[in-house]
Amino acid sequence: MISPQPLFERKGRNIGDTAMGMAASQARYLALVARKSNCEYEGQQINQARTVLSNQTANLFNQMLGLNVPVPPSTQDYTKVQYSFSDGVNNVTMDSWNQLGTSDENYNYVVTYHYNSNVYTGSQKKMNDPQVQFTTTGTNTDLATLKAATTRYTSGATAYSKIQEEYEKLKSNLESAQKAKTEADTAYNTALEAKNKAQTARGKALDAYTKAQQDTANYKASTDYTTITAQYKTAQDAVTKAENDAKDITKYQNGNTKGHSGTITLNGNSFVIDSKTYKPYNELTGTDLTAVQASLAKLQEEGALSSTFDSSNVYYDSTNKNFIFKDDINKALASSTADVDIPLYLTGESTTVGSVQAKAKGLDDAKTTANTALVNITPSYNAVTEKLQEYENKESAAKAAYDIADSTLTEANKALVEAGTARISADANLTSAQAALDTFEASNQDVINEYNAAKEAYEALQSPEYVGNCKLKLLETLTEDQQAELKQVVKDMKAQNVDADINNCFDENGNYTGGIYQFTLNGKTYYSSIEGLYNSYNEGTGPNHIDDQSKLAYYNASYVSTKIEDTKKALLETDSQGRFTSIRLEDDTVQFTLNSETITDDAAYQDAMNQYYYENAQYDKMVQDINAKTSLIQQEDQQLELRLKQLDTEQNALSTEIDAVSKVVKDNVEKSFKTFGG
Repeated sequence: MISPQPLFERKGRNIGDTAMGMAASQARYLALVARKSNCEYEGQQINQARTVLSNQTANLFNQMLGLNVPVPPSTQDYTKVQYSFSDGVNNVTMDSWNQLGTSDENYNYVVTYHYNSNVYTGSQKKMNDPQVQFTTTGTNTDLATLKAATTRYTSGATAYSKIQEEYEKLKSNLESAQKAKTEADTAYNTALEAKNKAQTARGKALDAYTKAQQDTANYKASTDYTTITAQYKTAQDAVTKAENDAKDITKYQNGNTKGHSGTITLNGNSFVIDSKTYKPYNELTGTDLTAVQASLAKLQEEGALSSTFDSSNVYYDSTNKNFIFKDDINKALASSTADVDIPLYLTGESTTVGSVQAKAKGLDDAKTTANTALVNITPSYNAVTEKLQEYENKESAAKAAYDIADSTLTEANKALVEAGTARISADANLTSAQAALDTFEASNQDVINEYNAAKEAYEALQSPEYVGNCKLKLLETLTEDQQAELKQVVKDMKAQNVDADINNCFDENGNYTGGIYQFTLNGKTYYSSIEGLYNSYNEGTGPNHIDDQSKLAYYNASYVSTKIEDTKKALLETDSQGRFTSIRLEDDTVQFTLNSETITDDAAYQDAMNQYYYENAQYDKMVQDINAKTSLIQQEDQQLELRLKQLDTEQNALSTEIDAVSKVVKDNVEKSFKTFGG
């Protein structure tokens, strides 16, 4: 195929300007048509390629639409209602509950629950580079000989420990008896000394008490005391008599008291006695009333009449200035005797002889005189009584001191008797304890000798001494705590199918046969066997086999928090909202209150979040891959589009040139026909 000349860079004459030959024009035309056909074909290929790219883009878009967008998990999906209760020992959590398919009068659900409990668990650990060290003294021997020596040593120690307990007990009893004997002797001597001191003190206290008694008696018998005391008593009696006289109403009678003859008559409200008229108090007026009131007030003031005295009981003779009491009139009227004295009381001033006022003044003067005498003698009396009180205080103090001394002596005598009894008992106990110890030592000498021989045989061999920097100690016998811990280790090793060398340190009955060493590491106690220690040491290299030792198994037991699960029938009760309120488990009579709380399974939620992060990363990766592929397709499509535009431009140019060439050919044809026609 003839290559066309470039359309836009043609040099020389234009085909439209200069005539071409027919053959040349025809060839040019055919070449242009072929070129245009090639352009159209290439354009079709490009469009087809763009269609393929479009389909690929559509497929990628559909692939993107088909991707599942990861959704983050919701905490609600991992939140549930949890029921729990306490049985008094453990905090129990219900895991699931399924209603019974068959009816049961006692239970309605099957409940699965769990609780955490500290379980005593034995464990085995392996120590890298244990650096087991043996003693440098003694005979280097094989494992069998060393095990036999430890077994014999343990057996001897076990037998010795049995008698040792009894021996130490007897020895302790002897030491206690010796101590008790010494204490009893000391206590007796102390009690004897205390008794002697108490006896001496009692004698002195008795002497002091006797003297104090005599001093008091002597003072009471002294002239000053007896004289002043008598004078004070006389003055006191005089005051008492004067006060009593003032209160005695008979002292105020005017002395003109006489019997009456005939009858006592009543004139209105007034009594007529011996021709004298006595008017009632409530009919008195003026000076009569004033005089009677003054007399009655004086009698009440002196205490001769009560403060609540009824004045209506008074009758007054205004002529003779006398008043009488109705009680006295009633006594006279009631008497069978013809003449009965009726006391008369005279009113008037204190200067009126025989009047109530005058007699009261005399009695008051007597009280004043008596009180004055009492006041005058009181200082002297107080002085002698104060002095007497001093003597009596000394006597009382001496009596108290004597009582204490006497009681102390009594107690000292009692203590001395008790101390003597205790001393005798201590002597007997000491003799008995010594005899028991001597007998025991004689009967168990063979056991002691075997223990000593086994100990010497073991110490004659090289034996484990250190694990690293930790001192090893061979357990001759096991304490109760060690036995419990090691038996737990053996039990758990067998339960876990662990071939533990420590199992070989016990017989089939679980009795300790020897070969266990104890050491302390980081504040905790661990155990290892003679077999494990020997094998690690024997496999070592270098000086003292310290290098390249095999791992050392070591053991201990501790409390490990363990999840305990169980499934039982249960009776569950609900409230009005359908929530469980109480539970009673199978084979249990106690009904427990259920606590309900909403909890979130954080572990499951975190797992879901991790899965979300993973899926989201995958999604982002797929989107990035699709976007990258789409970008490449877009770049390729852009290149094809650019090429298509170029072809379109070229086709347009070819069409234009074809039209021009076609015109030239047509003109040449017309000219040729015209030439032959002419």
